[in-house]
Order: sequence, then structure tokens, then C-alpha cells
Amino acid sequence: MFDRLRSIMSAGTILGFFLPFVTERVDRRNILVAAIVIPAALELLQTVFGRSFDVDDLICNGVGIAAGFFVGLAVKRGGKKSRSR
Repeated sequence: MFDRLRSIMSAGTILGFFLPFVTERVDRRNILVAAIVIPAALELLQTVFGRSFDVDDLICNGVGIAAGFFVGLAVKRGGKKSRSR
């Protein structure tokens, strides 16, 4: 069970980590919306391909995206500060 949760959270974390580098539209204010909409769209898309909608995946992906976003944001901002010296 924990292996499955770990893999789901890591997929969301990777996606969230790269969000600050890819777009400026997602910031601290609207990461909650992104963390809800992206996993919901993925879960709905799974039903098209014959897989089931799983609320646990939805929650884990959302938490992973939010956590990854803040880590990516810290890395991005940390890189800017060290270059300015």
C-alpha cells in the first residue's frame, strides 16, 4: 500500500516541481487550484481509457503537486539569489 502511495505522490511531486520553471501563471495564490484541477483531469481521463476513478490518487497527486511546487519555487528563487552576488 505504501509503495503505491509513494509512487503516486512522487509523480505529482515531479509535476509540481517543474511548474515554477515552465509557467509564471501558477504562483502561491493559485497552486491550490492547480493541485485540484490537474489531478481531477487526470483521473477523469483515466475513466475514458477504462480505468477507475480513485479518490486516493486524487488526494495524493494534489498533495504531491503542491509540495513539489513549493520545493521547485524554493530552488528557482535560490538560484536567482546566488547569481546576483
